[in-house]
Amino acid sequence: MSGATEEDDVLLASPSGSCDGPTRAEPRDGAASASPRAGPPVTPSRYPARVTPADVLALTAPAETFLCPLSANVYDFDFLEFEIKDYDSGESVFKIAKNPDSALPNDPFGSAEATEALFATNPSLEAAVRTVRYTFPRATLRCRRIRTALTFSVGERPARDFRLIERHYFRDALLRSYDFTFGFCIPNSVNGWEAIYPAPDAMTAELEKQMVDNPFETRSDSFYFVEGTLVMHNKAVYEYSE
Repeated sequence: MSGATEEDDVLLASPSGSCDGPTRAEPRDGAASASPRAGPPVTPSRYPARVTPADVLALTAPAETFLCPLSANVYDFDFLEFEIKDYDSGESVFKIAKNPDSALPNDPFGSAEATEALFATNPSLEAAVRTVRYTFPRATLRCRRIRTALTFSVGERPARDFRLIERHYFRDALLRSYDFTFGFCIPNSVNGWEAIYPAPDAMTAELEKQMVDNPFETRSDSFYFVEGTLVMHNKAVYEYSE
């Protein structure tokens, strides 16, 4: 795929607190030639002992399992608000905000450790709880650029070299890979960023039809790293309606 352009830039902002690092970051596209579902072997604990950015950039199909437990989020990242817009029209496609009275939105069963024990006996439950299902209008697939805005908080630990790698697939084909670096996030801060996602290079009228006709076969993996260590892995599946 082609390299990043000025339109691919990610604009960082901090409504309160800050990520003290570069104010702009560029996504780096591309995928390595590793075999589908490549990656580090899963240990008896069900999760790989270590996952690096190079490991996830080598994946050419969605990860079959989650590559880190909920307890890996030792920095207490918490997603507070998320919105998706058509960049060119400004039309909001999707928006959600966390209920301020709720706790651990990705872990409704108690502590991370207790939830992981439950997941160990029921892996299908983990897949259901940790995978977000989105329904978007078909017109979203025709957007030249999508703008996302995320507000998140950080706990008591400083987070250095905070990095997001996001891989989007239709079935087992990689549509596009995004790689964003956010720099340093100070402890006990609330931060925000806006990211611009260009349309996948592979998007055609036929691919659009296939994605509409096959709901939830469009998928993504989002990998969050701090100093090269995987601290969060989120999955999503997508349906596009008329």
